[in-house]
Amino acid sequence: MPPTPRRPRSLSRLEFQSPADGAWHDARVAVQRGALRVMYEEFPEEQDEWYDPAALASSASAARDVAALRTRFRAASPPLEDARCRDLRAGAPLCVSCPLDGGLLLKFYDAVLESVRPLSDPRSLAHDDASSGWC
Repeated sequence: MPPTPRRPRSLSRLEFQSPADGAWHDARVAVQRGALRVMYEEFPEEQDEWYDPAALASSASAARDVAALRTRFRAASPPLEDARCRDLRAGAPLCVSCPLDGGLLLKFYDAVLESVRPLSDPRSLAHDDASSGWC
């Protein structure tokens, strides 16, 4: 059984890309004890990440390290509502979920829509095909 999350979800509109798995997670950010603290929503406190500004600034590649850290933050991805399905076009950037552990855990990754094909009957789509989806 997964550990109990330490805090409920907030209204955070920030996502952070985990260096451990490359997935995007809702997060909060705070400056505590002189360091930047990234707190993953609904994860135990042990999963928080700490970044020391002095260590980042003193490295030989400081500008590159700070720029790389900044790219791991973004505004939260809006959910795809059913009404928007007809507006999807090939090449559209998406944030898609990937179920793990038998569906008990969802991770979110960036994707680019390769193609769009209309379905006359969505029930005809094989639901066990993890690479396809419909709305």
